Amino acid sequence: MRKTHDQKTSQKGLEESMKWEREKGARDRSLEIARALKKKGLPPGQIAEVTSISPSELEGL
Repeated sequence: MRKTHDQKTSQKGLEESMKWEREKGARDRSLEIARALKKKGLPPGQIAEVTSISPSELEGL
């Protein structure tokens, strides 16, 4: 069965939305971990290395 243009477009939009949600979830989790590590007193450089969050972003946590 051939998909129509609208079905293909809808499927692509759904896939992009799901990818964005996964990336946002991973980012939110990294921020959560960074906050916990900062609270425990780890140096910003180590936190940045573990979480891939920049040291300048860590200043705002």
